[in-house]
Amino acid sequence: MKRFVPFLIAILALAAPGMGRAETGAWVKSGPVEARLVASVQGVGDLAKIPLGLEVRLEPGWKTYWRTPGDAGFAPRLDWSESRNLKATELIYPAPHRFTVLGFETAGYDAEVLFPIAATPAEPGKPLDLALKAELLVCSTICVPEMVALSLSIPEGPATPGPSANDIARAQSLVPGDGRASGLTVTTVRGQGAVLEVEVTAREPMVAPDVFVETDPPVTFAAPKSQFLDGDRRAILRMDATDPTPGLDLAGRAMTLTVVDGNRSVEAPATAAAGLGGSAGAAPTGLLAMLGVALLGGLILNLMPCVLPVLSLKLLSIVQHGGRAPAAVRAGFLASAAGILTSFLILAGALVAVKAAGGAVGWGIQFQQPLFLVFMVILVTLFAANLWGLFELPLQRAVADRRGACPFPPLRLPPPHPGVIPGVPPT
Repeated sequence: MKRFVPFLIAILALAAPGMGRAETGAWVKSGPVEARLVASVQGVGDLAKIPLGLEVRLEPGWKTYWRTPGDAGFAPRLDWSESRNLKATELIYPAPHRFTVLGFETAGYDAEVLFPIAATPAEPGKPLDLALKAELLVCSTICVPEMVALSLSIPEGPATPGPSANDIARAQSLVPGDGRASGLTVTTVRGQGAVLEVEVTAREPMVAPDVFVETDPPVTFAAPKSQFLDGDRRAILRMDATDPTPGLDLAGRAMTLTVVDGNRSVEAPATAAAGLGGSAGAAPTGLLAMLGVALLGGLILNLMPCVLPVLSLKLLSIVQHGGRAPAAVRAGFLASAAGILTSFLILAGALVAVKAAGGAVGWGIQFQQPLFLVFMVILVTLFAANLWGLFELPLQRAVADRRGACPFPPLRLPPPHPGVIPGVPPT
């Protein structure tokens, strides 16, 4: 019997949770994402900063976001509050990819990504017990926020490299640097109106360079149009703001640029000079062009199924104008237009106030929340049932008396022609 004891102890050690290698946490799955914590070292040693990694895998067709997500989404949100002997952490982002879907420009990662993390222990040399709650927004045809609870313990002992050291070092090599290693250099940045032009040089020929712009307040840009020179070792990248605010002028704007070309990348602060020096064409961004795009967007919006109940209400309100004087009809339509503009100005003011207060907000993100979608389905179903006459919501007596017994005003018929008796056909 005694000879089986070591064998049983070995099996229990392998099967017990948390008894694996100290430098590798367990995989935790939530929806289409699974994640784990890893470390480069097998012990804390006397390191002032311990290199860690947040490893994320995504099912095919799903993506997650960079620190500046673009038109929609949000960056990973990490909560380390339940960790022990942890003073601070710094999440480091590898170079992102661009995702363009239905005109929305976003930046992030698909398939898999390993985020390097620099962890500062409160007491160097003491064990580090990490507990992380990570909220990741993952998107495919819909976007879903996923929460994973991860843990990792790094014991006392020499900070010898562990099996994950190479993976974390590879992820760190993908983090944009100052360009000395990648051979990329941002030489000139120019801005005019809502158009930005970036000139980049490289030691080796470029293939498909891209630029991600971070500025305050945020401005999102479409994919750049590239013009290659000097044997593809110099490129002029010109891009247009996707949703420019009226009067936007990028000249003199301070920004951080991240240029990515394959596995090479560079991050550089810059201030856009005035004027454009390249020859790539830029799309017109005048007031007439913006009004034309807004009119086209309004026409497309009125073809959406969710707008049909509102159109029915507008048709009913138009019928109520029958028989009224032209001035009264004109005043009614002007009042409706003023109400629409006022409502959107209030919404825009609220969004601007939230952003000015430091919050991250975007319009349309509510349609990525399951509870909001359930509420909207119920609301639209009740709306349709009411229009079909399946039920009615009677007005309060005071409101009904004020509006009149009939919901529609009486038609004012023109006076009969002299000599014509109402109801009797003329001879």
